Amino acid sequence: MSKILELREKRAKAWDAAKAFLDGKRGGDGLLNAEDTAAYEKMETEVVALGKEIDRLERQAAIDADLAKPTSSPITNMLHLPYTVVLHQNNSKTFLHVSLNHNLSCQMIVGPI
Repeated sequence: MSKILELREKRAKAWDAAKAFLDGKRGGDGLLNAEDTAAYEKMETEVVALGKEIDRLERQAAIDADLAKPTSSPITNMLHLPYTVVLHQNNSKTFLHVSLNHNLSCQMIVGPI
């Protein structure tokens, strides 16, 4: 189970416990005494902290996904363009020359053949 789902479940359980605590501790006038107020506020603080951690993890996952995207298109997308491949030899070196649409070309030494 992912950490985010784990924390969401933990937060939901903590919130249910806090609500149940409130319902059980309210006096006849609908108010909490000072001790119960402090205990409830501690539970509420935990629920809020869990929510902030969930938000952080979700932002981190979104940034990771964004940074994992490719920054450019692969050159294989250009295969529909006319291209030529020439293999030639010069002074005992063999060259491979690839030209795409006469605008983009590369040449490399491939060694003796």
